[in-house]
Order: sequence, then C-alpha cells, then structure tokens
Amino acid sequence: MAAAHALMGLTNALVLHYFSVSAAFVLLGVMAGSFCYGRVRRETYLMIILNLLVLMGIMMILTSL
Repeated sequence: MAAAHALMGLTNALVLHYFSVSAAFVLLGVMAGSFCYGRVRRETYLMIILNLLVLMGIMMILTSL
C-alpha cells in the first residue's frame, strides 16, 4: 500500500512529516497503555472510554453544523 502511494506521487515531504509526528504520539500512547495495563479497574476503563466516545460524538455533531 505504501509503495503504491509512493508510485502514484501521493507520498511527499508533508505526508512524511505528518507520519513522523503522528507515529511519535502513537508510540507514546502505546507506552502509556502498557504502563496503565492492570493498574486500572475495568469499570474505570469503560467509563473513560464511554466518556471519550460521547465527547467525540459531540465534537462531530458540532463540526457538522
């Protein structure tokens, strides 16, 4: 897939910059998740996830107006 994007000219310096910035945050999230794994109760985890989903839903509705 990446090779096809590169061959079609879709991969440029800006795309690589965005990739490198986002990859750093993904790795940070993986490390934070590994650290918190087993330390957070299941109910607390589910409450956090559900609240984040509601927040993202509200943000999507507000941006569509």
